[in-house]
Amino acid sequence: GAATLSQRVKKAGVRFRTGSENIGMVHRYQIDNRRFKIVDSNACQFRTNDGQPLPAHSYASLARHVVTLWMNSPGHRKNILDKRVRETTTAVAFDPRAQYCGQFWLTQNFIG
Repeated sequence: GAATLSQRVKKAGVRFRTGSENIGMVHRYQIDNRRFKIVDSNACQFRTNDGQPLPAHSYASLARHVVTLWMNSPGHRKNILDKRVRETTTAVAFDPRAQYCGQFWLTQNFIG
């Protein structure tokens, strides 16, 4: 595959003048940006420090979480709100072997 966004877009045959990319990684379970306890790592059981269970992300909770992270990041927010953008693509990959029972890798590409 192509290493840069520009190379990937050119390889796909898309004409563009500007482009940007947001990349993110979040865990499968809702443990990001918080302290948590591992109850049973083999069974993927996690709890907050006050004992509340931390579930795996649903499609909706994953989308909300990632968009919140991106919108709270000045650089990512700038890419999302760029008025020059005419096309966008998104992708998600899941690594089940990652620490804490897996993680999602996410990307948004913006082309103008």
